[in-house]
Amino acid sequence: MKRILALAVGAPMNVTISNKTQLDGVRPYIEGLIDALAGRGRPLGTDFVIDYSQAWYEDVVSGKAIKEKLSNHDLIYAMSTTVIRAAGKYAAENIPIVFPNVSDPTQEKYVSAGRATGFSAKRTQTADRCFECFFATVPTLKEVIILHKDDHDPSDHAKELVMSAAAKRGLTPTLVTIVSHQDLKDKLGKMPARDRGRPASV
Repeated sequence: MKRILALAVGAPMNVTISNKTQLDGVRPYIEGLIDALAGRGRPLGTDFVIDYSQAWYEDVVSGKAIKEKLSNHDLIYAMSTTVIRAAGKYAAENIPIVFPNVSDPTQEKYVSAGRATGFSAKRTQTADRCFECFFATVPTLKEVIILHKDDHDPSDHAKELVMSAAAKRGLTPTLVTIVSHQDLKDKLGKMPARDRGRPASV
């Protein structure tokens, strides 16, 4: 029986999954992993179990969320760029890392070194096109607020693409820098509520 450590950034949560009735609250990636392995003749609960864990960004980056959970795991299923980097830094080199999505694998040193592999949905690379689609649904926008994390490559890249797309629309985005989960809650809480009786402008 293999043990997979599936790690994501988010509100703390830990659950061991040995059958598909235990998927409440976990990322949809997990069901995809289970089904794909079953399709290769590796059934959940017989060939492997999943120790699913979410932890705040700070605990993932510091290694706390990984070091506490690495005993007896055969593989790390890393559900973000942040987790890949932390897993590569803190996990033993003989533990493979697989990711269901990462912003840009070509920029990740653990991918280049052969320690990590997976798929890229290219979400940050298409942030400008996503913004154009959003603007098409809310053409009354006068101000765009960008939530951003400094020195985080995916956020840096997406920010530049959205700012460029906004400039083409004659908009100057307001940049709101986020450093932690609590900071995110505080800054979102200070933003004025929208007047639902008028077209959205922010």
